[in-house]
Amino acid sequence: MASGTLLSVSPQTVNAGKAEIDSKTGELFSPKSEMLGGGGSDLARGIKLESRTKGEFATDGGPVQYVYETRFITYLSRFLLNYDPAAKAWWNDQDFGVDERISVEVQKKIRFAEFAESVEIGLANYFVGPYGSYASVQAAKAGLLAKAPAQSSSFDVAKTRTSLFDSISQNLKRGDSNSFLVDRKAGDKAKQGILNLFSLLQARYTSVECKRQLVILFSLISDPKLQPTREIKGILGEADDGTVSKIEITGRLENGDNYRLSGRRGGGYSVYEQPKAAVESPPALGALYSPAKIEVITKPTSRVLRIRVLDRGRGYTSSPKVEVIQQGVTLPCEAVAVLDRNGSVEDVIVLDPGFGYGRYKKRNDVPPEVRIAPPKTPRGMKQKNDYLPAIAIADLEYAIDIVKIVDGGNGYITNTPPKIELTLPSEEPDWYISPINRKTWKVDDSIRVQIQVKEMTSVISGETVQTKVSPSIAKDKVSLDPSMLENMTNDPLTLLPTTLQPYYTVPGDKIPELGSIAKKDGNFRILSLPMAVSTMFLPSRYRAYDPIFGAIGSKPVTKTAQALTGSEYTRLALSGGICTVIVRTALNPLELVKTKIQLKNDEELLQIAKKISMQEKLHKNETLTEKDANAGTVDVIRAMASTRGPSSLFQSADVTFLASSVFGSFGFGATELFRRSFTMVFFGDNGYEMRGTGEELILLFAAALACVLTSLAAAPFEMLRVRSMGYIDPKPISTVLSDYLNEKREERAKQEIDVRSGVISFASFTLSNMSKDDIPPLFSGFLPIVSRELPFAVIKFLTFDSVAASLITFINSLPQVIEPVQVGNGGLGLTISAVSGAIAGLTGAFVSHPADLVLTLTSSKQKKVANSKDGSTQYSADWKPLVRELISQEGGLLNLFTGLPARSTFFFLVIGLQFFLYDYAKNIFQVGSDDLTLVLDVFYAIRQGL
Repeated sequence: MASGTLLSVSPQTVNAGKAEIDSKTGELFSPKSEMLGGGGSDLARGIKLESRTKGEFATDGGPVQYVYETRFITYLSRFLLNYDPAAKAWWNDQDFGVDERISVEVQKKIRFAEFAESVEIGLANYFVGPYGSYASVQAAKAGLLAKAPAQSSSFDVAKTRTSLFDSISQNLKRGDSNSFLVDRKAGDKAKQGILNLFSLLQARYTSVECKRQLVILFSLISDPKLQPTREIKGILGEADDGTVSKIEITGRLENGDNYRLSGRRGGGYSVYEQPKAAVESPPALGALYSPAKIEVITKPTSRVLRIRVLDRGRGYTSSPKVEVIQQGVTLPCEAVAVLDRNGSVEDVIVLDPGFGYGRYKKRNDVPPEVRIAPPKTPRGMKQKNDYLPAIAIADLEYAIDIVKIVDGGNGYITNTPPKIELTLPSEEPDWYISPINRKTWKVDDSIRVQIQVKEMTSVISGETVQTKVSPSIAKDKVSLDPSMLENMTNDPLTLLPTTLQPYYTVPGDKIPELGSIAKKDGNFRILSLPMAVSTMFLPSRYRAYDPIFGAIGSKPVTKTAQALTGSEYTRLALSGGICTVIVRTALNPLELVKTKIQLKNDEELLQIAKKISMQEKLHKNETLTEKDANAGTVDVIRAMASTRGPSSLFQSADVTFLASSVFGSFGFGATELFRRSFTMVFFGDNGYEMRGTGEELILLFAAALACVLTSLAAAPFEMLRVRSMGYIDPKPISTVLSDYLNEKREERAKQEIDVRSGVISFASFTLSNMSKDDIPPLFSGFLPIVSRELPFAVIKFLTFDSVAASLITFINSLPQVIEPVQVGNGGLGLTISAVSGAIAGLTGAFVSHPADLVLTLTSSKQKKVANSKDGSTQYSADWKPLVRELISQEGGLLNLFTGLPARSTFFFLVIGLQFFLYDYAKNIFQVGSDDLTLVLDVFYAIRQGL
């Protein structure tokens, strides 16, 4: 896990690389600096981050986030490769036959793992908290870090990322299986990120098939606290679009049941209080979906429900007789009046509701007459108003007869019937007796009248589903046989069948696989899948692995930025110039000694070096041979240091600085420019996937053209550098330039001798009298320089590729090698690069050495050649006589390789150091490999598709 300390990067900080959209697929590749810890790209986010927090994702093989599990990430990757047009086009554009050593199936799995890691990086940037790439206004209300952000809490995005990731990682280290959910705030923020992702995918993929796959996808979030159960129900309701087609009444009073239970078994209603059925709203949201409507119809049971006192009367001294009178009664109702302390009838209690009431002239709902005996008036009582009879009426009992579907509604899950709440009587009848459980002898009201859905029908497919009494969804509709799972393991694009519906655990029930309790909205899970297990040992290219849905790669899908700005090319050139100046100036003694040995004009120095060599041989009692007549590189270095001081080894350092600046800046900058330009021209947007011969040709062509242009620009400086090293005593660059141009002026003057005097006359060179005729001689060394640099560059690249390929093939053929080795990847890959580079440097130095020798001899002070006509002398810069003279001397062709050991040592060191410092400088100027690496930004195309 990366450190919790996050570096704040201001918007003005210079950065390299810019986002590129693949013209073929529409996929966005964003700078690595933005994707890996930078909060993602503004293009994919949909709004500009006014301040960007730059952190680092895990580089030790750990996950870049802790919200989404491996199984979810890999299945989301499969989903996108099937249903997202851009991701699907990207996959179809891949060349899985590029590596003949690896089977197509394995290459597909490797590429899928890289895509899955790109998905995970996108999730980490946009969907681990309330800040994300929003698909709707509702989702956006969670808040964005932008101008005047509408944040969901007081934490800014830096604190959110830090506290969230730190709390997660700390809990994981403690071994807590539920990890960061101990931190409730972190869990809430993670849930908001998941809801944002759900909103985006739901808005983007609207087909029924996609909706069913999204149900499966989000059911793979195993943690009940994070799973968006309510949203899963909603999208499943949209996919099924179920309607209630049949209902039934359960728990009603049957024949033979005790009528006194009627109050909870469908009866107990009156004409003034009828039952109502409230149907649960569909999980699918929106104006297109509506709840079902059910009408409940009752009928009289011919029993008396209750007797209501209308006039309590007065003057009663004892409970009067109560009669319920109606013709044709089968069983009369028994009731008793209750008096208050004032002698009035307070209430009439029905002891037995009787049976057969309400029948009158083909009707069955006519209330019977209630007669309450009047109070007895004492004799002689004149105030008869003090003795008045009570008046009451009877209400017949109504019970549920039938239920009718007025409107089946829509937007329901077909195998999850909606709950129907039936209103029970507000008051129990007087004659109601609660049922007693004969085992426990306690009241048991569990059996009640209910209305349940018996059948659901899908509006979309017309499929009819017979539902069960239990509100829990039945287990999987299909069984995943082993062959299906094996097919998913082998094919990274295969998805679970859309006929599969997750198992639903109702709120409060235990989830056996997790050992936890389902929250208030319940929990979905796929029972047919084997449990995901953590794999301790994985190949280096994989970070995580799911046995069914595949792996997550240790690196995402990347490409090298092709379109760079002028500022970026300038920084690349500056990096090349700095590294070349440092290396070639530091190794100037080797180049100086090589030149001294080639020219052989410093006889004093060479004699001293020869003497040192012979003395050392004699000191060791070694036999002297003819080879000892020539001083070696080390001998010359020691001679210069001992006789002229260590500073003499840096003779011509000033002009070396200038020449190296031009060679480095032009060479590296032009190579980068041409390589990217040729790649874009010949291979288009897919140039980053170029392999084999095409890649080599582009690289060689770019290097060759850059070499020619660099040689042209550096010709004056390189010529002066070599000439300066040819002096016995060091001279400043101004003197070297004056001497050289004076020689050239003298050569031109000889061709224009004053006929009258016969005297050669010319003006000495100074910067003030420099003319246009002085410029061409400065470029006279162009052809020799090209003849040296061009073969060196071409042979260097060809040798590197050949040696590296041979070593890779040999190592990967060994039986103990499980993970294929790649050049530049891992410790072994970097070692192969170093060995191949060293051999390439030596080979390039050997091939180009004759040209370097000729350049040295022609650029130094010229040898005098006798003129056969007038006996005067002239200076020749023609390389052909020099080559013939060298070959004609003792040693023959070997004379063309004079000074090769020093030059080979020089390039053996300079190439390694140069490229090391070049990469280091590029990182300082933010144009390094990471800065110019673009990462696939998966969620840009998804958001753009809305």
